[in-house]
Amino acid sequence: ALDNAKQHHVDFVIFGGDNADVDAMAPDDEATADSLVSRFKSIVDSSGIKSYYTIGNQDRYYTFNAVPDSAGFNLFQKHFGKTYYSFDHKGIHFIVLNSVQRDAQHTYFVNDEQFRWLQNDLAQTGHEKPLVVITHVPFQSLYYPAVEGRIVPIDMLDNFKQVWDALSEYNLKIILQGHQHLHEELFVRNTWFLTGGAVSAGWWGGEFYTTQE
Repeated sequence: ALDNAKQHHVDFVIFGGDNADVDAMAPDDEATADSLVSRFKSIVDSSGIKSYYTIGNQDRYYTFNAVPDSAGFNLFQKHFGKTYYSFDHKGIHFIVLNSVQRDAQHTYFVNDEQFRWLQNDLAQTGHEKPLVVITHVPFQSLYYPAVEGRIVPIDMLDNFKQVWDALSEYNLKIILQGHQHLHEELFVRNTWFLTGGAVSAGWWGGEFYTTQE
């Protein structure tokens, strides 16, 4: 995938999360978890492509320096930096969200601290500059209706409406999503919701995708 990106002379690559599958690893296997993430990062670095990283649910690891890490973010931060941040490129403002925050009431959500950061970031950006938002867990998806024939409010941001309303006050163009391992495009209220199919595809169901040129 990196070789393909280099052939297209891309300005940068944004990884949409689930970069290394460490979420389910045992707490006493920290050295292995760390080595997997380090190996992934070294492969990307050696490609020479400018890269940005989104945290996914599989990127959480619940031990850090042999101490329990209840949020599971420290291993990601060690290798990639902040779990939510923004940057500008060629007149476009990119916002990378941490969509895998959890608590007793929420499976996945943007918590109050991150939401306040988002509001401040948007206010500083202004209403004219186009916005691209990157999130691992989708705002909206038809995954379950399409795959299982049922509508369920899972595997999406619990407070997507609060975040979407805040973004919609500005020049929001597209929300790039992951998590679902299928290619999906929705267009709602002048905003594209694009779910990437995942480099790893849906191997558990025999679904393998080709790169869309």
